[in-house]
Amino acid sequence: MSRWLAGALIAATGIASAQEQAAPTRFCELLFSNGATLTDVPLAETPAQMAKGLSGVDQVGRGMFFAWSDEQPRVVWMRGTRVPLSVGFIAADGTLFAIEDMTPNTDTPHLSMKPAKDALELPQGEFARQGINQGDRLLRRHCQPTQSEKGHD
Repeated sequence: MSRWLAGALIAATGIASAQEQAAPTRFCELLFSNGATLTDVPLAETPAQMAKGLSGVDQVGRGMFFAWSDEQPRVVWMRGTRVPLSVGFIAADGTLFAIEDMTPNTDTPHLSMKPAKDALELPQGEFARQGINQGDRLLRRHCQPTQSEKGHD
C-alpha cells in the first residue's frame, strides 16, 4: 500500500471519528418552572459536540441543550445552520435570563451578556409554544445515554 493511500485512509478515519465524536450520545429531559417538559433533547457537552451544534441539518427536531462545566459569558452563532433558531441562556441557578432569535447561515455573535452555565437552542417560536419565558427556571435536567451507548457504559 502506498504511503499516500495509507495517509488518505488515516485521514478519512480521522474525519469519520471526529464526526462521530460530534454526534450527541446523551439526550435530556428538561423540566421548567412553568410546567413545560422537553424530552429527548440532544445534549452537547464535549467541545466537538458544541462546535457542531445544529449546523448542517435541515430538521433540528427537539433542538439542542448545551451544558458547560462552569458559568461564564457565552457566545453562539449560526454558521452552517440552515434553520431559524432561538437560543435561551440559563444561569447556574437555572434561571432562563435571555432568549434571542438567530438568523440561519450567519456569523453574527449572540452573546449571553452575563454568565451562563447552559444554553438551549430550539426552533424559532418553540419557546413561546412551550410557554417558556425569560425568568422561568430550569428545575430539573435528566440526561441519559442513547440506547446504543448504554451497552458501552
